Amino acid sequence: MSYSWPVGARHVAIPSLLSKAAEWLQGLRASLRTGPTVLFAEAHNARSHWTWLQDGRIERDRLQDGLAPARRLDPDLRMVRVRAGARNETPQWWGKAPEGTANGIQQGLWVPEDAAEDARVFFSTTAKPVQFKHAAVAADKLSPRPIAQGKRKGEPTIDTGQAAWMPGLLEIAVVGCHQDDGDDPKSLALLRPSPAPAVRGM
Repeated sequence: MSYSWPVGARHVAIPSLLSKAAEWLQGLRASLRTGPTVLFAEAHNARSHWTWLQDGRIERDRLQDGLAPARRLDPDLRMVRVRAGARNETPQWWGKAPEGTANGIQQGLWVPEDAAEDARVFFSTTAKPVQFKHAAVAADKLSPRPIAQGKRKGEPTIDTGQAAWMPGLLEIAVVGCHQDDGDDPKSLALLRPSPAPAVRGM
């Protein structure tokens, strides 16, 4: 959404801004009736003015774009809510590994291990680019660590001059689709925009 924001009103959900957002959304929804469409909403940008996107208000397979109650999605409309690392929407760091080993950094699209069969919330990160191929997951710029693999395995090293790779975590919630008509939420989640990486100097 793009607006001319009054000074000091950027993060305040006041009635005039909410009504402008509702008017814009209703016009947008009407314009999307010309063919199959996936509507992506970036949560941290839109949520304060489209309050229905908030966790406690959003409803599965429905859409609220004004003051009226949420209603079923139009047949050709699907909706995906995306949250990224801006304003700490998603964790800056995460990992899981067997006892005694370094945490790995996942790549691709996945669901949490304890997710239900019909889960519609996915997570995604990009693969480590070639310029970071020497960046170790267990890198430490403050004290020596043993090298984990290769000819020098076990030797101490320190990563003071090495940039570290930490991909941005993207949460992709397929909040609206038509599963009864054959929609696959995971396929819709694969349409996601790429998450932004976080590059740390070591």
